[in-house]
Amino acid sequence: MSIAEKLGFLFEVGFNIGILADIQHQKYPNNFGDLYLRDLQQLKLPKQVKRMVQNPSNYQL
Repeated sequence: MSIAEKLGFLFEVGFNIGILADIQHQKYPNNFGDLYLRDLQQLKLPKQVKRMVQNPSNYQL
């Protein structure tokens, strides 16, 4: 996977986090509940980014 694809993945994750956060903040009616809350709490994006920058050829998502 190229560095561009990895950065695209991180952008997509961040974008989705933003959408889910807005849904929760605005209290829009939805069927998600807190389905993704545990998964989001376990994300370690800063650690993933650091690993990508330090050694992009060996990093796997």
